[in-house]
Amino acid sequence: MNQQQESERFLELAFADHDAALALSDIKENTPHEEGLRWLMQAEADRKGAQALFDAECFHLVCFLAQQITEKALKAYLYAQGEELVTGRSINKLIHRCGEYDSDYLTLRPEAAPLDGLYIPTRYPNAVPDSIPADVFTRPAAVSALEITDKVLDRVKTWFEKNVDE
Repeated sequence: MNQQQESERFLELAFADHDAALALSDIKENTPHEEGLRWLMQAEADRKGAQALFDAECFHLVCFLAQQITEKALKAYLYAQGEELVTGRSINKLIHRCGEYDSDYLTLRPEAAPLDGLYIPTRYPNAVPDSIPADVFTRPAAVSALEITDKVLDRVKTWFEKNVDE
């Protein structure tokens, strides 16, 4: 496969399956710690964006981003453990995987697992009968989602701070 064909295949897969496209990309190999830090940095940047959306009272988007931020933070930890391709969107399953490395992560499950329920209904009107996500997801829901997200994000950040030289 030549360079042009590789690029076309990468773009084709990027739209079909983002994770598979990344697996085929020819991006510089990072150490596991570096790759984890990249994911953590993106989670932190998304958290800043979530705050801006909160201030703009876009609570449905804040709830969605809370799920996404939590997902990225957990994936950051898993990449730092040496996992090469971390797929899946379920917070519950990601926490379980993190718990295989450190059982303390399992204590996050009762609070964080419900974030899985924010992945679709926060964005699609057909997921919310007789309403739209912008009307259903309110300030209290966004506050709660961000509190949970911040707990997970803090746990992962603390791990990276303690393991800075790996």
